[in-house]
Amino acid sequence: LHAQTAGLSLIADPEFPLPHTETTVTIDDYSLDTVGSNITWYVDGVEQPNARNERSLKLISGKLGEKSVVKVALSRANTSVLSTTLTIVPTQIDIILEANTYVPPFYAGRALPTRDSMMRATAVVNDGTGTADNAYVYQWSIGPTVLFGGKTKGKRTVDLEMPHYDDVLLFVEVFSAEGEMLGRSAITLLATEPELHFYEHSPLRGLREREILSPYKLIGEETTIYGEPYFVDSRIKEADAIFTWKINYENAAHDADTPNALTLRHVGGGGESLVSFSVETKKRMPQFVESALRLIFE
Repeated sequence: LHAQTAGLSLIADPEFPLPHTETTVTIDDYSLDTVGSNITWYVDGVEQPNARNERSLKLISGKLGEKSVVKVALSRANTSVLSTTLTIVPTQIDIILEANTYVPPFYAGRALPTRDSMMRATAVVNDGTGTADNAYVYQWSIGPTVLFGGKTKGKRTVDLEMPHYDDVLLFVEVFSAEGEMLGRSAITLLATEPELHFYEHSPLRGLREREILSPYKLIGEETTIYGEPYFVDSRIKEADAIFTWKINYENAAHDADTPNALTLRHVGGGGESLVSFSVETKKRMPQFVESALRLIFE
């Protein structure tokens, strides 16, 4: 936030404060000689005696959309009073990320983005006015690169590909229909690594939603092991990936209709086997995830 009158200027830090946060308003007099001036501060018309002759004023912002009008007046002997005001309006702008990556149907958590995966970012604006989201004007940027050629009315959501490198900032700046900047927000784009976990599906109990860990003791004559990849491209279920099962490093046949499942039958005496499963997506930049499980038969 910045206000200027006849060379007298005020700036706020933070520029766009959140509700109920400390804000510092400072005289920016790089082009104005204020030496020897009497400085008087007002908030909503009430003088702030503790800030008399101070070059800055600290205040706590109000609730969402609640305006605070800060005024400063400078006076010297034999000169007219010079004053200016700055209106502070707390606004909350959040960016919500939704990754277009695969997670099992029973997973209660949120899908996370991985490198090159698609995701959707949504700006949520709350300025206390109840204005419809599509009435605001948005400008999106990744780092220094402005997207969509600049400001676009109503574009609160963007679909984009997760960058190859971490710590890239996604920015959104929000403006009123009249062009007044209401605030900005930023979020760091961090890619997670794909994961693969195993689950057992038995004829009697069905799918157990608790991950099985190595080594795992098998009970019964037959069981089906599911390998569930997390956070890989969501199109893997559309035959857009290569699924490979191995038993003791040898390829094992599996049902093409359920490529992430392998049925095992206990034949003969006890022993153990190493079962591994891998998924590789068919993309310009393929994703690969693999895990192994030591099974014990009795």
